[in-house]
Amino acid sequence: MTAEERIRQLEEENAALREQLAEALEQLGQALARIHELEGQLAKDSHNSSMPPSSDGPRRKRRSQRHKSEKQTGGQPGHAGHSLM
Repeated sequence: MTAEERIRQLEEENAALREQLAEALEQLGQALARIHELEGQLAKDSHNSSMPPSSDGPRRKRRSQRHKSEKQTGGQPGHAGHSLM
């Protein structure tokens, strides 16, 4: 096999591999788009879409982010209250 034949063979192999790579990248792009679409569907629940709460499924409900205050309930100390006589 001469050097020119070897070069031609490698160029043909390179072209075939580039075609395979282009097809694989196209399929990967389609798969990633589908994954993104499905993740978006999974992220929806009744809080961030127009779906009813019954469609949320059996997942645990999120706990409230609120924390109990250290302040006492009622009016300010020393304030004279107003009430009916």
